[in-house]
Amino acid sequence: PSLVRRFPNWGTADTSRFMTFVGILYAFSQGLVAPRVLHFAASSKLLSTSNLLVLCCLLLSCGRLVAISTTNLTIVYLAYAAMIIALGTFNSA
Repeated sequence: PSLVRRFPNWGTADTSRFMTFVGILYAFSQGLVAPRVLHFAASSKLLSTSNLLVLCCLLLSCGRLVAISTTNLTIVYLAYAAMIIALGTFNSA
């Protein structure tokens, strides 16, 4: 279900804000989060890079399920934040 169908008052300004959120968070993810997480995974005995990629895939999957099953816009934004950070990390690996 699209955001427009689930949130009747959703308009073009909301789409613009959402896409801005996505873009800024993706840049933040690739620029600040991913390098640190990948460095940690490379030097960690607990988390290998392969396991980190699996974790990113899990976050992408679970985040999507949460985002499409809720009618709470805050939860949608939080789920997308987790997915975007996971995607930024995955694409940087």
